[in-house]
Amino acid sequence: MHSQATNFSGDDAQTLDVIQADSDSRDLNSYDVVLDFMYSEPNTRAVISSLKSWLAEAGRGFDVDLSETRFMASESGELAVIRKRATHGFELLARMVERKPTGDWTSEVSMHANYTGTSWVRVKVVGSSGRPAKIPRLAASIMNAVPVFSGPVLLTAAPERVGVSGVDDLIDLLCEPDRDIPLFITGTASFGIPFDPYAERFAKWTRQVRGLSNAYILDPIATEEFRAQIGDEHSVAPWTVRTFLPGVDPATAADAIRHRVLGSSKLGQLPDGAIETLFGRIARGLAANRPIPGDVRRTERALRRVEDALFVDRLRESVHLEEETHIQLPVAESSASVVPTGSASAEAESYLIQVEWIREALGLEELSEEALRDVALRASQGRVHASALEGVTRRLQDGERARQGLEDELELLKTLAEDDETDLALLSRTLSEREAEVRWLRSKLREEGDFEAATNPIPPSALTQYPTDFTDFLVKVEELRPSGVIFCGNPKSALDLDDLDTLSQAVRTAWDACLVLSDYIRVRRELGLDMGIQEYIKNPRGGRTVGPKKFVKGETGRTMRDHGEERVLPVPISVDATGFTTMKAHFRLAKIGMKSPRMYVLDRFSLDGCLYIGFIGVHMTNTKTS
Repeated sequence: MHSQATNFSGDDAQTLDVIQADSDSRDLNSYDVVLDFMYSEPNTRAVISSLKSWLAEAGRGFDVDLSETRFMASESGELAVIRKRATHGFELLARMVERKPTGDWTSEVSMHANYTGTSWVRVKVVGSSGRPAKIPRLAASIMNAVPVFSGPVLLTAAPERVGVSGVDDLIDLLCEPDRDIPLFITGTASFGIPFDPYAERFAKWTRQVRGLSNAYILDPIATEEFRAQIGDEHSVAPWTVRTFLPGVDPATAADAIRHRVLGSSKLGQLPDGAIETLFGRIARGLAANRPIPGDVRRTERALRRVEDALFVDRLRESVHLEEETHIQLPVAESSASVVPTGSASAEAESYLIQVEWIREALGLEELSEEALRDVALRASQGRVHASALEGVTRRLQDGERARQGLEDELELLKTLAEDDETDLALLSRTLSEREAEVRWLRSKLREEGDFEAATNPIPPSALTQYPTDFTDFLVKVEELRPSGVIFCGNPKSALDLDDLDTLSQAVRTAWDACLVLSDYIRVRRELGLDMGIQEYIKNPRGGRTVGPKKFVKGETGRTMRDHGEERVLPVPISVDATGFTTMKAHFRLAKIGMKSPRMYVLDRFSLDGCLYIGFIGVHMTNTKTS
């Protein structure tokens, strides 16, 4: 398995295309990972101990107490440690800059120790030379010291071996809505390569994904069981490696195209080092496009504000501002005993004593014009420094606010870009299938002798008549009330979208979604089927449908814990006596920056035969937008 050939084809070519596209637009050379861990004194001490040992390693030499804020510098670099109390614990930021012949390397470790629940630590390393950052020993040290998670995934430093009894749990993990990291899975067989040597090689291939992903190796029996349960489209063939992105949907065959496969032929042709680099680049590319959790961003912003304030304080001290200089005035004993007599000599003596007192107070050897001008200049500089520092403080605050806004927008745009790529792939596949279906149906019409229907364009009456804006939509949606689709939300939140929806994307998708819900009710009534909206969209049985990524069945657990109150929406009192209930299912209407609209629905067909639309409006807060 050590041939130098690297030409890819088929699925392998698709994999490299994705990597190349990522490398053109994202930084694949940094290492950036957020590790969750359950709070306990031993766990927290272990993480702090790992960080302390890593900072003190040879070549760095920062033997530092991490219990308080401090700044350190050496010939090879500098270290800033910011520590502050939090409501239920403490927050820590350690930023180290190492100066090396290959360029500067900046390592940033932030941490939130939450005494009441889940804590986290973020490790980020980036270089100035453009060279890829190696996985820092700190990340592996933390993973070996305490159980760490990324959402529901227990991260491991080495691939996990999966037997047949573990297949159910692995598939559940693949489909878990809260999972936001890729999983690398390889299959094996009872023939060909012996299992143990292959497992050792797979461990080498995946060394660069530690912390960024997890790796699993299925034994031969588990490989077959995995295929039987998840289906052929999403299976992992023996001696191949498949990268499963978040949001696996085994029931949708089109979803399989998102999860790339590196075939056995190419694995056999590439040297181990090239495969390790390839997998590392895949993991880094996906990590670079993954939004940073909102609580991590909030904590780091608070720590940066503390750091900025300390920076200004240090700058103020370095310029010796006039208002911070306390002069110890001398006691002019002789002047205190002088009693003016009115004589010239007495007044002169009193004046000379006061001059001497001023000279001593100013610390001057002589009270010359030049010396006094120097005093005036220094006083003026002090006032200038004070004004300059006020300007620096304002600029830091303005810059931080701008940075926070850009960070929030970037995190959302990452999510939207990933959705766009998926939607485009699915739409392309769906369009191809629909065109094939139309050709087949037209051929059948010709066989039946209906040449007019087989060749003529679709009549205008067969086209969907869309509302022009949300004012029009709110009128038309009432036409669907007899079918069981009932709008009970606040009209204002929908009408506010008209200023954003300049291309009518949101209003058209909202109307498509309403027609889908109407057909869903009709199909269930006519066929007596027991299914949900998601199952209907996958198999509409002749009714209308939308792309599988347009409908989301629920919200993540973290979103509901942190922002669930936003999803408590109005309903008729016949549904809930309070006039409100929680809605999680929603349609994605359009992608309009950070305002990307949503439509939240409640399916009560099994109870009263109706579906309720509780909200149409801009994107609600979640873990990626908060």
